[in-house]
Amino acid sequence: IGATIAHTDGAIDLPGPVNIGAEGMRVGGEAGCDAKLQDKWVAGIFANYGWAMGDLKDIGVNNELVLGARVGHLFGSSLLYGHGGWSRIDTDGGHVDGYKWGGGIELKLTDNQSLDFRYSRGHYNDVLGSSLDVNSNEVMAIYKLRFDKKATPTIAPYLENDASVPAPKQTGVKTRN
Repeated sequence: IGATIAHTDGAIDLPGPVNIGAEGMRVGGEAGCDAKLQDKWVAGIFANYGWAMGDLKDIGVNNELVLGARVGHLFGSSLLYGHGGWSRIDTDGGHVDGYKWGGGIELKLTDNQSLDFRYSRGHYNDVLGSSLDVNSNEVMAIYKLRFDKKATPTIAPYLENDASVPAPKQTGVKTRN
């Protein structure tokens, strides 16, 4: 689970050289799960929900839901990934469905905490029944807290130390057979 904050800018593609744009913030949360596929590969799914603020709210954007997936490669205790998914924006005039894609990097902070930085490009066709398209760019920071099956904070299994680094030697009392 995580808390999100994002900066978003969008533009309506009008015929000719004129575009109308707006920008603002989005705050919300994210939930998801990941699985380590092979030695250095991770795949996961996520749901992200956020409320619009600033100019976005002023032009009638209320909130956004994104359901997506990601695939990434581990580099030490960092995950570099690509993502994509479906998006629904609720506005004063109804809702708009589209899709988002992009990339990001997740950095391990502690055994059960990480910080995720993500870029997303969004595209929405025929907005609110018109022939207008909207494109958006978003930069997001997500603070994540991870839990195991018993809801106990735990290390993200894929954000462990690099396997190429030797583990510390065990010390202790030896027993006789």
